[in-house]
Amino acid sequence: MPPPSPLDNVCVTPCRAPEQFTPGHRPTNKVDIWGWAATLLHMITGAPPWAADSLLQICTAVGVAKQAPPLPQGLPGQLEGLLRGCFEADPAR
Repeated sequence: MPPPSPLDNVCVTPCRAPEQFTPGHRPTNKVDIWGWAATLLHMITGAPPWAADSLLQICTAVGVAKQAPPLPQGLPGQLEGLLRGCFEADPAR
């Protein structure tokens, strides 16, 4: 049996959690990119991503459908591109 990992007991805020926190996935350092972008999106909009959704809806959107949070209209192109890149469902990209 492998020794316990500090990641075995990770606790996250669902609205800022990438799909790597769904069952069957081990988080990597790439989750920090998603979390940073979710925090930035919260700062821009004044509300956390998926603020109106339930935990089940968030987990389904992120973990099953691999959806990024919706971005507000009117973002500068470079900022929108940065956020879309950070929310990329394939962490290898």
